[in-house]
Amino acid sequence: MSDAAEEPQRDTAATSDQTYEMKISMSVLEALGINLYSNAAAVVSELVANAWDADANLVSINWNAVADDAFVEIGDDGSGMTREELKSKFLTVGYSKRTNEGGISGSYERPFMGRKGIGKLSVFSIADTVEVHSARDGERNALRIEVEDLKKRIEEDKPYNPEQIPVASGVGEHGTLIRLTDLRRRRIDVALNALRKRVARRFDILTLVVPKQEEGETQVDAIQNEIDSLRTAATAEPADEASKSAATTLGSRFYVTLNGSPITFDDRVELKKLEYLWEFGAEAIPADSLAPDVVRTVLSDDVPGDGGWKVSGWFGTTARPDQLVEDDDAGSLKNIMVLSRGRPIQEGILDRLDFSRLFVSYTTGQIRADFLDADDQDDIATSDRQRLMEDDPRVEALRDFLRAALLKASDQWSEWRPKKKAKEVLANNKPIKDWIDSLPKYQQDPATKLMGTIESLAIPESTDAAKDRRRLFQSGIIAFERIGLREDVERLNQLSTMQTDDILNVLATLDSYESAMYLDLIRARIETIQSFEDDVAENVLEKVLQEKLHSNLWLLDPAWDRISQDVSMEERVFELAESFGADRPDEDALKRIDLRYCNVQNRHVIIELKRPGVKPDIDVLYDQGLTYIRALTQILEETGRQDEPYEVMFVVGQKPGAKKSPPSKNSADYSRERVAEINGRVFRYQELVHKARAQYSDYIEKNKNLTRVSEVLDALSG
Repeated sequence: MSDAAEEPQRDTAATSDQTYEMKISMSVLEALGINLYSNAAAVVSELVANAWDADANLVSINWNAVADDAFVEIGDDGSGMTREELKSKFLTVGYSKRTNEGGISGSYERPFMGRKGIGKLSVFSIADTVEVHSARDGERNALRIEVEDLKKRIEEDKPYNPEQIPVASGVGEHGTLIRLTDLRRRRIDVALNALRKRVARRFDILTLVVPKQEEGETQVDAIQNEIDSLRTAATAEPADEASKSAATTLGSRFYVTLNGSPITFDDRVELKKLEYLWEFGAEAIPADSLAPDVVRTVLSDDVPGDGGWKVSGWFGTTARPDQLVEDDDAGSLKNIMVLSRGRPIQEGILDRLDFSRLFVSYTTGQIRADFLDADDQDDIATSDRQRLMEDDPRVEALRDFLRAALLKASDQWSEWRPKKKAKEVLANNKPIKDWIDSLPKYQQDPATKLMGTIESLAIPESTDAAKDRRRLFQSGIIAFERIGLREDVERLNQLSTMQTDDILNVLATLDSYESAMYLDLIRARIETIQSFEDDVAENVLEKVLQEKLHSNLWLLDPAWDRISQDVSMEERVFELAESFGADRPDEDALKRIDLRYCNVQNRHVIIELKRPGVKPDIDVLYDQGLTYIRALTQILEETGRQDEPYEVMFVVGQKPGAKKSPPSKNSADYSRERVAEINGRVFRYQELVHKARAQYSDYIEKNKNLTRVSEVLDALSG
C-alpha cells in the first residue's frame, strides 16, 4: 500500500498491453458503473467489502481528493489475485463468488458480502482512470483502465484491453491496491470527516476497538503489530490449541484506516447522542461508546415464522429530533439502516414500516438480518443495495418484526421519557414546581407526569421555541385545572399518562376552530378518494384521471401533504431526458400531466402515470425509468447535490407484463428485479385507493376521540 502523499514507486518491467481483456456493454457500464453510485462512501464501501471477501485484516484508504494531482487508494492485505484471477474475476462483469467459490472465503471462512459481481464497477462512478495492483502466490500484476478508451472500444463493438503496468512498490506479498485518478470532482467532493463517519455506519464487521498502543506506537502500528503477532502464532508448529485460537482471532480482525487513522466506534457519532437504546439479543455496543446515562434494553432477536431467522443490532432515540440531522458530515441519521452479512442492503427502512408515532422522529439504528442475503435464496437487493424487493416474504417478515419491536419500544419510551423530563422541569422551572406544590397531594403525581410529557414534546428550534414551550405548559395547566375542579382522579391520571404524540393533539383540540378545520380537511380527502375510485372504475379519460392524481399526490403517500414542485427542475429533467431518447409530445412539456417531477422530504421523485385500461410491459417501464434517472443524475451532479436520493414511480391500472423474461425466471420475479434495478416502484390505481381509504378512515376515528376529549374538558369546566 502506497503513501497518500506520494506517487507510488513502481517496478520497471514492461510487458505486452494485450494480456488482459474486458467485455462490457455501454448500458451496463453506465447503469451499473458510472451512474449507479452518486456518493463516495458507497463506492469506498464496495471496495472495503471486496477486501473482507478476500480475507483481508487491514484495509488502508488514502484519500487525497483536494490537490491538482488528486487520487484515491484503497489497499488491503488480503489474498490478492494472480494474473488469471484478474482476468477471470476482476475483468469479468457479473462474476459471482458465491456461485463459483461457495458462500465463504477460503482462509477465514467469512460469509461473502459480494453477490452480483458488479461492485467493482462502482469505481467508474468517481474516477476515469482505474489501476488495479495485486500480488498472490509469488505473482505481482497490475493493469490500468481508462474509461474514455473503454467507451470507444464499446462503440466500436470490440473488446477492451487494459494496459499492463508495473506494480506499485507499496503492494506487499499478498493483497490488492486500487488506485483511482482523474476523479469526478462533484462525486468525491466530500470532507474526510464525512467519509469517515459514513463508512463507519455502513459496516458492522469492522474491528472498532483499536489494540492498546505501546509507547511510541501509532494506532496503525498497534494494529499492524497485532496482526503480525497473530499470523506468527497461527502458523506455529505444531498446530496446537494456541495456534488454532490465534487463527480464529485473526479471522475476526478487520480494521479500516483512513489516511492513517483507524475508523472506530467513536466515528458513529449517533451513539453518544442516545438517551434510550434497544439491542437485539444481547448488549453488544461497548459502554464507553455510549452516553454514560443511556438506558439500555434487550429485545428478542427471533423473527416469528418458520424460517428460524434472527436479527442483531440496535435502534435508539435521541433527546431531540434535530440531533439526528445537525451533523452535516454524518448526513441525516433519522432512519434505521438494514445490513446483511456485515454491509448495507437497505439504506433505511423506517419509511417502509407505516409506523406513524412521534417516536420515529427521534429514532436511528442499525439492524443486521443475514437471512435477507442467504446463499440458497433469491437475491432481493437492488444493484446499489439501497432498497429491497418489498413483496418478498423475508422482507415482509422483517417489517412485521420491526413494527412490533418499535411498538414495544415506543410504549416504553412514552412511559420513561416524561418521568425523566419531569425531573428536569421541576429542577429548572420554579413557577411550575410552585404550582405542583400548591395542588392537593393526590393531584401532584399526575400533574408532574403531565408537565414531563409536555417537556418531552419536540418543538422546532426557532427564536420562538421557548415561547411556544411556555404556551404549551399554560395550556396543560389549564386542562389539568379544569379536570381538577371535579376532583376526578381517574380522568387526571388519564390526562397525565397520555403518550407524547397524543398530548399535543389534546391541547390543540381545545381550540374549536382548529378542530373544525382539521375535520374538514379529512372529510375533503375522503371525498377525493371516493371520486378517484369512481373514476378508476369507469376508466375515465386519461387526462382527467392523471390531473386528479397530480393535484392530490398524497394519494401516493399520506406524508406528501406539502411537496416541492420545482417547475424549472422538472423542465430540465425532461428536456435532458429527451436528448437521451425519451419520447416527448409537441405540446409544452409543462402541460404534460402523465409525467411529473417533485421533491419530497429531500428525495427526488419522478412519477409516470399510465392509463388504467392499458397493460404496460416491464421492459418499457425500465427503459423509461433509466432515461429519467440518467437525466436527473446529471443535473444533480451539476448542482453539487449528488448525495440526494431519487426514485421513479409508475402508477398503472394493470399489473405489468414481461414479454422478454428469460426462461429461467417467471414473469413476476423478472418484473420485480427490473424495477428494483432502477430504484423504482410500481403502484396500481386500486392499491392507492385502498391504502388511502384505510389511512384516512383511521384518522377520522382518532379525531372523534380527540373531539370527545375537548367536549369532556368543556363539560367539566361547567
